[in-house]
Amino acid sequence: MNFLEIFFNIIFILIGYLIGSINFSITFSKIEYTDDIRKYGSKNAGSTNMLRVYGKTMGLMTLIADAFKAYLSVLISFLFMFFVPGLESLIPILAGLGAVVGHIWPVWHKFKGGKGAACILGCLMASNLLIIIIGAIIFITIVVWSRYVSLASIISPIILALILLTPWMTYGILGFLNNKSQAFYTNSIVILVAQLFVIFAHRSNIIRLWKGNEAKLNLKRNIK
Repeated sequence: MNFLEIFFNIIFILIGYLIGSINFSITFSKIEYTDDIRKYGSKNAGSTNMLRVYGKTMGLMTLIADAFKAYLSVLISFLFMFFVPGLESLIPILAGLGAVVGHIWPVWHKFKGGKGAACILGCLMASNLLIIIIGAIIFITIVVWSRYVSLASIISPIILALILLTPWMTYGILGFLNNKSQAFYTNSIVILVAQLFVIFAHRSNIIRLWKGNEAKLNLKRNIK
């Protein structure tokens, strides 16, 4: 990896960070309700709090938008790599890492954002579309079994990143936003690093889970 490739990989992270700093839960709550979601519920600017405070439509819209911004970050980086020849060691998924960091500490919102789980979803989607189906099954299973969204947000990405270690998950036709010249485990490593930030953002949830007083998702009330 030469200096130019290192430079552009850093640029990818920066692009992802700036895009990730666009927090849709804050944006949607201000547009639709002329208020800030960070004043209500868990005071977290994320899709779960949007679900609890404003209902399933706003929660789903926020989830999709936050996942898409991470996916878009990777897509932009991949297209740059694709159209600029001679840069063989670029890693588009680094933009997804930047998006996760931007979502948690958004420059546009005084560095107070969400917890990054939806952005991890976008990173996984950019790695392989099939992983989304597997991820949905794992995530829903954990939520239904435990009713802890935070627990599912912490555990699911780790399992999925390990599944991505299977070479065909990166090199196969559904892994089309990957640099095929990079090591097959690159995306897994980057996503696991991104998940460390997500786990850090969930540190208060982890403490409450340990103490047994973490808020459970009311499936009948919140999903209707």
